[in-house]
Amino acid sequence: MNNNLPILDQLATATTDDEVLELLQLCFAAKLCSIFQITSNILDHNTPLVELGMDSLVAVEARSCFLKNLKVDIPVLKLVDGSSLSDIC
Repeated sequence: MNNNLPILDQLATATTDDEVLELLQLCFAAKLCSIFQITSNILDHNTPLVELGMDSLVAVEARSCFLKNLKVDIPVLKLVDGSSLSDIC
């Protein structure tokens, strides 16, 4: 995995579903760590995002990240309804 490449390019080179899932989780986790100003070792992929501090404003920022980088529209309500990083990916 080459972190210097855009996520769509990295996904295009993935050969298994597990690789795709890992790339999506790493990308989303990196964005969440940046938003919440936490380190990646603190972020539990199964913790509901609202417990990490996800509110509607943060959800809009995360949604924008998905739209910009993955061309995927994640509903804001999905991000604030108790879903975890693993659930979203």
